[in-house]
Amino acid sequence: MPQTFCELILDRERKKDCATSDFLDIFLHRLVTLFYLGKKKRDPSLTWKKDSQTSIEKIVDSLASLGRSSTEFKTFSDVQWLRHAGIFGGAPRSSSNLLTLIKNRMNLNNITCCEFNGSWSDIALQRSSLSTGYENAVLGKNAVLGKKSWNISSGLLIEIKKLDMRTFLSLLPTGKKYAELVKLIYRFLPRNISVLLKLYLGQQDIKNCKLSRQSTMRLGWNSWLGDLTKTNPDSVMLEFRLDENRL
Repeated sequence: MPQTFCELILDRERKKDCATSDFLDIFLHRLVTLFYLGKKKRDPSLTWKKDSQTSIEKIVDSLASLGRSSTEFKTFSDVQWLRHAGIFGGAPRSSSNLLTLIKNRMNLNNITCCEFNGSWSDIALQRSSLSTGYENAVLGKNAVLGKKSWNISSGLLIEIKKLDMRTFLSLLPTGKKYAELVKLIYRFLPRNISVLLKLYLGQQDIKNCKLSRQSTMRLGWNSWLGDLTKTNPDSVMLEFRLDENRL
């Protein structure tokens, strides 16, 4: 507005006369509403609804396979963030993208990922048993002895360090964040991969404790033998496999 009009309005407000400014606020509110509605058409974050989707959300969901329309991931905590559409849409999916996803979704900073950690995989029955037509089977070529084989590419190691006691307990199998982390990795990685999770408790939360009926200590999980003020406790190792029927 011109300076003269602004000075006139300010002068009237000093005299407790707000009629002019209130009248102009009607037009200001209308202009702000129009600008907001214009941006809302092109910004998915402003049109997000829990039970319905806009056309932009549906397109991004289909291109990136976020699973937002799936009943399995319908709750608020399970719905994949739209800003991670680029991570889910990329192929092949890398460990660096997995770390970015876990850091943003789980609010974890000191986390590393090591590929090719290896795991034991089941051997197909037709390759581990002799039947009709296997008279010329050669061990090590077209036949294998045993039920399992070591596959270096089917294992992944995730280490989370410097955890406070509250976050550490929540990442144990009895905690809430553990189920969320497993489901998040399950949605991102392909199947038939074994994930080894190592949890390290922060030095400031390492304290000696005593066993009692009221304590919830579990040996090897959140309690260790010995004087912890002089030695560092071992990490807690948890392993789960991403099978087809995991969830």
